[in-house]
Amino acid sequence: MTRADGLDRLHTICASTLGAQIWCSEFAEQPGPVRPVRNAAHPWNKPDHGSGMWTSSPCDGALSSWVRWCADNDYGHDWGDGDPKPAHVVLTPEAVPIIEVRHAGDLRALNMVYGIDDLTVPTISGLDFEAMAADRYFGLHLTDHGESATRFERPGLYGWDCESTLWFHDWWQVE
Repeated sequence: MTRADGLDRLHTICASTLGAQIWCSEFAEQPGPVRPVRNAAHPWNKPDHGSGMWTSSPCDGALSSWVRWCADNDYGHDWGDGDPKPAHVVLTPEAVPIIEVRHAGDLRALNMVYGIDDLTVPTISGLDFEAMAADRYFGLHLTDHGESATRFERPGLYGWDCESTLWFHDWWQVE
């Protein structure tokens, strides 16, 4: 299979179909410039710490999927204490392509094009986020179903704990 064939198998969407996205932080009042996405020193299912920007979609019963996951899992924040963390609705742009993972088949297609191996540790493999950004994708979106369906795939998206989007470049407006 050629690279072009692999690119044709990726499930891509226009970012505007995601609707409003929620960015949360306990360290900043609003998102600052996105540090361009960089691969981690050892390929894995997430980029280098601090690169890119993470958002999640609004959901029933919580501000966003990420806030709900944090509250349900007592993840380092007391999101249910009535003390809201800074959060901003982020507007998605029109006609900006992102890759979406809805199920294991989407992840397999993504790995065919952007999968990379760690040559120093043969059991580690991951995704080439820098190559996705260089190919002019603006982000990678994992759906609710995609998260549960890909959790234990190899390479997989274990550690993407809920529906979320990793953005590779600056693109937002704060409401």
